[in-house]
Amino acid sequence: MNESSPLAVDLDGSLIHTDLTFESIFLFLKQYPLQLFFLFFWFLKGRAYFKRQLAHRISMRADLLPYNQDVLAYLKDQKQKGRSLILATGSDILLAQEVARYLGLFDDVIASDGTINMRSHNKAQKLVSLFGDKKFGYVGNSRHDLPVWNKSADIIVVNPPTRILKTLKKTTPPSKIFKNTDSFGNNIIQSLHLHQWIKNLIVFLPLLASFQVMHLQMVLNTLIAFCALSLSSSAIYLLNDLFDLEADRSHPIKCRRPLARGVLPIPVAFFVACFLLVGANMLSLVFLPLAVLGGLGAYMITTVLYFMVEKRYALMGIMVLASLYGLRIIVGYEAMGVAYSNWLLGFSFFFFVSLAFMKRYLDSRANVTRSMTQIKKR
Repeated sequence: MNESSPLAVDLDGSLIHTDLTFESIFLFLKQYPLQLFFLFFWFLKGRAYFKRQLAHRISMRADLLPYNQDVLAYLKDQKQKGRSLILATGSDILLAQEVARYLGLFDDVIASDGTINMRSHNKAQKLVSLFGDKKFGYVGNSRHDLPVWNKSADIIVVNPPTRILKTLKKTTPPSKIFKNTDSFGNNIIQSLHLHQWIKNLIVFLPLLASFQVMHLQMVLNTLIAFCALSLSSSAIYLLNDLFDLEADRSHPIKCRRPLARGVLPIPVAFFVACFLLVGANMLSLVFLPLAVLGGLGAYMITTVLYFMVEKRYALMGIMVLASLYGLRIIVGYEAMGVAYSNWLLGFSFFFFVSLAFMKRYLDSRANVTRSMTQIKKR
């Protein structure tokens, strides 16, 4: 290992746990949801153009990104030893420069510029043209970095897939390996918000109120409805976490979520959410009356509406939250195929409105307590 040679550092998946392109997509969709179709046209013009259009339209906070602290500590040590550091990334240069300015470690930034996608062979050619073949070190993490490592004198690998590590060891063994100790399976399970499933037990209320607990088919239908609701709620929580990454990272508790920490890849979370939504709808369509599918759709839409309005409009958020509980009861009735109890629906709505007001009060009180604690610490 030659510590006097320049060290190029990949950004996505190496210096930070997440990927700026995927983060940019969800930030853009959160700010401009009606412009979804633009993404497809931009992508057809090339990856570099796609990244530049996103970077122009979003505002990303570099201070909230989930940095790999082990890699960051290593880079700071190398910098203190006088080594030149270059941020070399496939992300757009507008975003890469924000990261470089925030960290204050890098002597130069090499990134996509709207025309050239600075990844894989393009990145390798650029670094060779600047420093020469085998005249620089490189910190990377994926198969796209193999062409760069082939031209590097110092190979440093971050959370490498087993296949990539085996490939490298056959040619030039890495001088340093950073490994993530997080459990992939645990991160997925934690992101599903399984504790929220307890709310869906309300779907059994019509079964109990109508004294049909001994009717096997109704019990089975209600159980399937519970599973469909639970899969839907986990999917929507995942999607909400994807759109609220920056807000979660600035929250004292939510910052520990796998997506906020970057230890669960955004594409994986999105795929799991889509899989759960398809599974929930298929359960309803195949095993339950068609009206349940409509109730499930209304539940999904109302849940999304709740996440959109709860932080902006307190009273509307309370009403929407109470409606969610009412929808669960309606889904239970439709799954059983029996007539609604107007008394039960009316009582439930006012009861759950009261609970929603209590939740809002407790959340407000907790926020005030946290604010006072932060002020005292200052």
